[in-house]
Amino acid sequence: MIRETAEGNFFLVDQSDHTELSGQFAAHWGNDKFERLRPYDSMVFGTGHHDDGYREWERLPPINSEKGRPAGLGEPLGYPGQLDCYVRNIDWVRSRDPYAGLIVSMHRTGLWQERYETVTSSTRAYIGAKAPNPEVPAIIERLEAGQKEDRNALGNGDAKFEGELWTNYRILQLYDLLSIYFCCEGWTDGSLIEHFIGPIPMSYETKDEATFNITPLDGGILKIDPFPFDLSPLKVMVRGREMAPMVGASDEEIREAYHKAPRQLLEFTFVE
Repeated sequence: MIRETAEGNFFLVDQSDHTELSGQFAAHWGNDKFERLRPYDSMVFGTGHHDDGYREWERLPPINSEKGRPAGLGEPLGYPGQLDCYVRNIDWVRSRDPYAGLIVSMHRTGLWQERYETVTSSTRAYIGAKAPNPEVPAIIERLEAGQKEDRNALGNGDAKFEGELWTNYRILQLYDLLSIYFCCEGWTDGSLIEHFIGPIPMSYETKDEATFNITPLDGGILKIDPFPFDLSPLKVMVRGREMAPMVGASDEEIREAYHKAPRQLLEFTFVE
């Protein structure tokens, strides 16, 4: 994920760091207004690995030569077997936690289908769209068939299980979009902008929903309303790296600069 800095450089966040930030949101979800995740371990594990399929190519990233940097979110990658990477990540998560694997699989197929039209956002924030790659429909069909088998195995057709599963899917979309906000989409001229994401379920037992309004204050402090976490203030961190554009350089030179760029740890604090 990439954003331009106020100085004209690029700040890059690997997908593995984006997912780790998402996992921080999941770990702290729940208070007197928002019900704690269940199953907690499965949801935190799945959230923390939901986009790790990118790791197979991100350590040797494809290059956007026109901009002189690695390719970013939503840009053509031209990476052979890219779609298979996503599927292998789902299989890896499922092998360790079947429920987490099911949620991650639903997240992947949802990204190709506008997140099943369950959430909106005030920035582009990669809401998702029907992908033009002709291989995608077949992969969606295969993954959704596997999801049906997993739901039957885990829930045995129980309506309560299905309801909670879709509640968890929708909550994961908040974690993903909120992390994308911090990693790339929420910035203008080097500063975070106001943002909203919703609607998101507040409980497994009721139909109560909330749309979250995020308002940047000073010094990396942000107000989120309503406040959904178990600690206030809540500090979260994400790792990234900054590099100058290298238009005209070779792909190898750009990758070398990417690998050598000093890592930075950005800290943000949520308040009520």
